[in-house]
Amino acid sequence: AGINLKLGAIYRINQMFRVGAAIHTPTSFAFEDSWNARMLYEFTDPDFSSPGEQQSPDGFFEYKFKTPWRYIGSLGVIIKKYGFLSADIEYVNYGGSEFKFNNTENAEDLDFVRGLNNQLSDELKGGVNLRLGGEFAYEILRFRAGFSITDNPYDNVSEKNNALSLGIGVRGKTVFADFAFKRIMN
Repeated sequence: AGINLKLGAIYRINQMFRVGAAIHTPTSFAFEDSWNARMLYEFTDPDFSSPGEQQSPDGFFEYKFKTPWRYIGSLGVIIKKYGFLSADIEYVNYGGSEFKFNNTENAEDLDFVRGLNNQLSDELKGGVNLRLGGEFAYEILRFRAGFSITDNPYDNVSEKNNALSLGIGVRGKTVFADFAFKRIMN
């Protein structure tokens, strides 16, 4: 389960241009991991054979994970009744992610989660993500295309991740249908 809050505003400069800003709070996820293991074996000796089974005790662990804040700016251009173009720029501090263990006073667990969070802040960096897109409308048909450039969250990796999307849709008065293709290149 997870919870967050997304707030934003759009200002219409005129009929054609719009600018926007948004802020997304961290998403707080609550996780419950449970596990067990079972091993079947057979010991074989020239004089006898002995099958067996061993089972681990059941394991259960609860923890929380918090994603980083996101800050977004956007620009939109509406081209009469023919469609629109949009651009978003987003800043995310990936190193601001954080784990928290539930219900533990165990010093070893507390040291582990502290080290894990230090590793996140040391190895992950802030990144700027850019998304460009548009839609062309022709009667009831909608043709869409988009491109995004996403910073790699790792501090020691400079390559960016790119994505290309294409789509087509049909929009009626009471029903619509869309089909999209997305290719991610990294």
